[in-house]
Amino acid sequence: MQSKLSSFNIIKAVWLTLSVGVAIFGLLAQGDSSVVASYLIWLLTLPSGIAVYFGVSFALSFIAKESLGFGGLYDFSLTLFTYLLAIIFGYFQWFIVVPKEIYKLKKNKTSRAWFIVYFILIIFSVYLFLGHIFPSVD
Repeated sequence: MQSKLSSFNIIKAVWLTLSVGVAIFGLLAQGDSSVVASYLIWLLTLPSGIAVYFGVSFALSFIAKESLGFGGLYDFSLTLFTYLLAIIFGYFQWFIVVPKEIYKLKKNKTSRAWFIVYFILIIFSVYLFLGHIFPSVD
């Protein structure tokens, strides 16, 4: 049990280091590098990171009276806020909710339907993510 706990903590530390490192790189980068950093943040925090980004963009579209596209948060403070929110939601998702649900599943306290819905949500998020990286040409 101790080895599982320590490996879980190592995975958590690596994930946090990658997420914070990519966020810092994205905040300091210029041009296309900042867009790549945004994509990496959303990839590390799928599916909650995509939901955070679209939620912030949706809220700002009402405030700014204009719709923001993917990667449209160029202001430093908004980018910092969005990255931090995505990392917080991603951490909560991957290291609190998912382990608890796996434990419940092992103890037969929950149905497998939760994992099916979660898997579909991840597939849909990857579809959205790849659709913005590789837009279709008509």
